[in-house]
Order: sequence, then C-alpha cells, then structure tokens
Amino acid sequence: MRANVKTLGSVTVVNLAGYISFESTEPFRNGCLKHLIDKEVVFDVSALSFVGSCGIQDFLGVLRE
Repeated sequence: MRANVKTLGSVTVVNLAGYISFESTEPFRNGCLKHLIDKEVVFDVSALSFVGSCGIQDFLGVLRE
C-alpha cells in the first residue's frame, strides 16, 4: 500500500493506492494513529485495488479513534 498525504486548508487528505492486506494493517494503523490523531482527515480510497477483511477492521478502528 502506498499513501500520499497532503493538506488542503485545515483538512488532511490521505490518498491510498495498492492494497491493504493482513501484512500492511499494523503499519497503516500505527502510521495513522501517529500522524493523523486530532486532525480532520479525508481518505481517498479510489486507487485501492484490494482491501482484505483485516484491512477493513483496522481502517474502521482508526476512524473510531
């Protein structure tokens, strides 16, 4: 998975590309929690080709936190 982060005003836009699988969920979750906590974030997932069930679970977990 690749992530490109940019800031547009007060909003952080995270463009995700590739795939989120079991192997990439922990680094994705840790990176989001480290860099995106307390920010207004928009995830652009249009370039993802695959998201495994673990990826969905961690993605939703990040959104809740």
